Amino acid sequence: MISVEEEQSIRDRATDVVMAWQQETRGEINEMVLDDYLDLVQAAAIAADEGEHSLKRWVSASRRTGASWEQIGRALGVSRQAAQKRFGESFDESVTPNEKKVRGVTAFNEVEVLAEQGAAGYEVIRASWGTLFFRHVGHPVENVRRVSMRQSSVISEMESSGWTFVFRWTPYTYYTRPAV
Repeated sequence: MISVEEEQSIRDRATDVVMAWQQETRGEINEMVLDDYLDLVQAAAIAADEGEHSLKRWVSASRRTGASWEQIGRALGVSRQAAQKRFGESFDESVTPNEKKVRGVTAFNEVEVLAEQGAAGYEVIRASWGTLFFRHVGHPVENVRRVSMRQSSVISEMESSGWTFVFRWTPYTYYTRPAV
């Protein structure tokens, strides 16, 4: 668990994000006018929004590695039920006739599942808790995942190598391409 000192360090860094943005783009805070303060309110709201998205992505990643709702609730300082209610999204698990779902997928066996399904002619299309969804394309494909918190540079790099970005399931991004 995170210590009190580590918690304060994280809080300080979160606060510094908005101030660093101000200094880098607008300069020091001196005789600011109302619009400058409103820009800082907007910047703080953007940082808070990204923090919420980050929290959801890390909860999702934790679930995929086997964390229980009880463990996640404990980490958040809430009950299992509160954690599950807040983060337990319901996913559409229906499939069309040319799609299939593979259950029992974890962060530890996922690379294998992606490769096996690709060799059988199925490209990855989406994911939900412990499940990957694939579409039959009639020829072998390569399906891969890459770790990326700042996805734009990784997507550009992968696309320049012939990969097609499919979806993001933090901390991973998923790609497919015809087998070479």
